[in-house]
Amino acid sequence: MNPQTGLMVPSDIKAQTRQVLENAKAIVESSSLSLENVVKYTCFLISTK
Repeated sequence: MNPQTGLMVPSDIKAQTRQVLENAKAIVESSSLSLENVVKYTCFLISTK
């Protein structure tokens, strides 16, 4: 989901992966850090069907 628009991203895996990483980046940057501070990132995928 795009937090700025509240809309879901297109259903292709490339667009969804990019949005997940952008969301993670925004969370890290909201704490005045950067992705260079991330040691490990785990993302659990579930089906919403």
